[in-house]
Amino acid sequence: MFSLYAALVKNLRGVVLFRDYSEDIKDRVEWLRKRFKYRDLGIPPTLYESYRGELEKYMGGKPFRLLYYPIPKYKDLVEILRGLTGLDYVVTEAFVLSSLYISPLLVIDKELVDDLVGLGVETIYTDKELSVNDWKLHLRIADYTILDMYSEMIKVGLKIIEYYMRGDKDHVEKLLNERREKVKKDTKRYWRIKADSGKPFMTYIDLLSLLLGKTRELVIDKDWVAGLTIIPCVYIV
Repeated sequence: MFSLYAALVKNLRGVVLFRDYSEDIKDRVEWLRKRFKYRDLGIPPTLYESYRGELEKYMGGKPFRLLYYPIPKYKDLVEILRGLTGLDYVVTEAFVLSSLYISPLLVIDKELVDDLVGLGVETIYTDKELSVNDWKLHLRIADYTILDMYSEMIKVGLKIIEYYMRGDKDHVEKLLNERREKVKKDTKRYWRIKADSGKPFMTYIDLLSLLLGKTRELVIDKDWVAGLTIIPCVYIV
């Protein structure tokens, strides 16, 4: 499936996440269709199989594309992350695919917001009603958020895994803190809408920190690091 992954990864602009296909979700899907006429959004395979009938007319770039795992071992990571966190499989799959495709996670299910905020290292709040232009600008900024940090998160992630496997907790925590500081600097991108309180607009989730925070004894495959970066979760709810 690597060739199918490679064909999508450069042009993808987001990975879509919801749990149950309700009327509210249908409205959000239509909103995405209108805003991303010339851009591709990814649908995780488990989500697609659950709601094939509802989603089929939006597939093939209208605006959705079915996502693929570049290599099978990432399915193991999704299952391990699900088992450790207790989150739904569809959620952990979307987490990992968002990281692998270097694309923000577009959350269109309001029932997921509180849970994701609780998992984040930082959350951007806004007290203004966003216009269409606000959404276009800040969705583009969210795309740059994950892209600009990605290479560094991979390099630091490999070091964290190495120290973790050695049992060097001090170095692990030091590097995880450095990742958090990187996130704090990145939040300045959102100065146009950012407020001290209000409605959550976006949460940064450090998937590697989330994984390590749930276990003390785990053999980590270094290849997993591409699926364990920091992802921006944007709430379109």
